[in-house]
Amino acid sequence: LLDAAAPAPGADPDDALADAFLSWFGGRRDLYARQWHDDRRRRSGYRPVREPLTADVALAHLRGSITVGQYLLFPDATVAYAVLDLDLSADALAEVRATAGDDASPCRHPRLRSYAARLIDCAARLGIPLWPADSGGRGMHLWLFFRPRRPARAARALLAQIVTAAGAQPADVSVEIFPKQDRPGRRGLSSLVKLPLGIHRGSLRPCPLLDDRLEPIGDPAAALARLRPADDACVADVLGRRLAPLPAPEVDPPAGPAPALVAVDSPRSLAERLRAIAPGDDERAACERMLSGCAVLRALVRRAYERRRLEPAELSAVIYTLGLVGPACQLADDVLAAARAPRAELERARRGIPSPAGCRRLRRICPDAAADCRCFDGADPVPYATPALFATGETAPAPPSWAPFAAWLDDDDLVADPIETLGQWVRRIDERLERLERLQADADPSPEPPGAGAGGDRNSTGGDA
Repeated sequence: LLDAAAPAPGADPDDALADAFLSWFGGRRDLYARQWHDDRRRRSGYRPVREPLTADVALAHLRGSITVGQYLLFPDATVAYAVLDLDLSADALAEVRATAGDDASPCRHPRLRSYAARLIDCAARLGIPLWPADSGGRGMHLWLFFRPRRPARAARALLAQIVTAAGAQPADVSVEIFPKQDRPGRRGLSSLVKLPLGIHRGSLRPCPLLDDRLEPIGDPAAALARLRPADDACVADVLGRRLAPLPAPEVDPPAGPAPALVAVDSPRSLAERLRAIAPGDDERAACERMLSGCAVLRALVRRAYERRRLEPAELSAVIYTLGLVGPACQLADDVLAAARAPRAELERARRGIPSPAGCRRLRRICPDAAADCRCFDGADPVPYATPALFATGETAPAPPSWAPFAAWLDDDDLVADPIETLGQWVRRIDERLERLERLQADADPSPEPPGAGAGGDRNSTGGDA
């Protein structure tokens, strides 16, 4: 199990930083959870520690010696904070790693950043502050603090309203609301969240708090100093709101068929096309095109034959480019044999369908050979710049970032101005409410003069609500 010390970013934490950390993220202080990671099986998890969450434990977490998670629910079914957990899909993660390297943070993914910014902005317009942090795993955490504590059911309802108000989420971003329960379980535990400002044991990446631009804040003390709880009045106001759906105007179905969707390439589909290349002449021709088009790959193959060895990063570059051509690329086998390299990673790559290595990663591995690399200058390859595109054919142009939706409805008078149509429905509702108020006012009897008798109190309307 990997549980060794890993250095945390920033200056060495002190007691003041630990106290500030616990004041925001301590939660219920009678227990906590400790993260573990089995590198051999590539599994991570948490085990409960039924001991107080002290300043010493917080210091160990901030220094990276251990990684602490906290159970959100108190025994009385209240929470001091709630979290929106945003995670990237497997394909989106593969895209990040292929373009920026295995150690790149998923927080750099543009659609994840855009959706997180939309959630934060929507919550801010409701008067609710969300505080982002790098989760260290597959995405980002958005923290919401309560002082005093709120019932877990209310916290979940509040975050659900924010998610609904933010609109549709991207297809490659999932969102979960923590806590997941309204009450603790039989053992007194509930869903937990890994606390920030530490190290994720699985990825060994730091988990800093992020600023308004979703960039890491280097100073943990400054990051903690900017946190604020949600205003209790704003929370009550948002929870008290109810959305009344208005009747939608009827729209005739389109006369013709809907246009076909634009096919967008992905790292997965590119890897599948590489795997589908037939052995023999097609495989050799694909490898020749990759070597002819990529100076870095040519340099790595030449280095394997001349020096009889490759560094681990260089070996990985060969495996995740040439090694992905066809079901069992002979050239990749020959290069590994010439470099006297083990085949375990190559066999593992062939058992799955991993994404090919991108040009940016290859340039970092072999910068001397990449000095004259201009193969994709001025182009916008799909799904990203990689030598694998030489093997699969010509580089396709990237699809437009925006396309009109249901363009065949543009000429429809009803759909051309839906706001005006909805406004008519609102005006009808307002007129009906006014008529009801007038009818109610006409039905109320006139108030009797003072001292008219005991029945006067029964008919009095009263002035205070």
